[in-house]
Amino acid sequence: MITGAVEALWRYPVSSLGGEQIDAAVLDATGIAGDRLWGMVDRATGAIARPEGEKRWRGAPSVKSRLVDGDLQVEIDGHGWLDGFGAQAQTAMADHFGFPVEIRRHGPAYSAPDVVAPRYRRAAIHLVTTASLRKLQTVIPDSLLDVRRFRPNIVMALPEDVTGFEEGRWLRREIRIGTVRLYVTEPCDRCAFTMLQQRNIPLDKSVLPAIASANGKGFGVYCSVLEGGSVATGDRVEVI
Repeated sequence: MITGAVEALWRYPVSSLGGEQIDAAVLDATGIAGDRLWGMVDRATGAIARPEGEKRWRGAPSVKSRLVDGDLQVEIDGHGWLDGFGAQAQTAMADHFGFPVEIRRHGPAYSAPDVVAPRYRRAAIHLVTTASLRKLQTVIPDSLLDVRRFRPNIVMALPEDVTGFEEGRWLRREIRIGTVRLYVTEPCDRCAFTMLQQRNIPLDKSVLPAIASANGKGFGVYCSVLEGGSVATGDRVEVI
């Protein structure tokens, strides 16, 4: 059995935007409550944001998003936290991207005019270990490997003597955090998002090639939720 602890929890209310670090979370079959409820689209065309593929969306990760009592707020550099659906946020985001955008709830395609289908199939939980972060840092020692590059839901702390891309060895194993039970389904294959500039994180074109050369594109793992419940930073984690 492998043991560690929850070092950090993250949720991303709006896909492609920056997320928020939280002290505790509730998990159900869909993942962390409040995670990736919405997507950002071009208001004129309805096309969903693709910051790793389209230059016009590159500023998306620098826009922060959070939930306050269930309400969405966004923070565009210099504007403070704003109602995610308010007029001020709409104006600030249009200035930021250079064209009008809006935030739409994820749902089945064409089910309603204010709904957008998620751009990709998403696992319930994305988990990264500190061992993998340490290992990648040895491959590109001059890079800033802020965990926000990888957008995990759970960062699991492992002892310093655990080396390598450890969680990649856990496929089809169970992870327990208190009463919560996760099942590791597949590695997380990485894309150009890992290289993008974010708030206080520079553009770094070496990150994705380093992952590909050192670990065959995989960094972190996806998990399904076998049994939901509450988790908090500092909780003991067991890999069975």
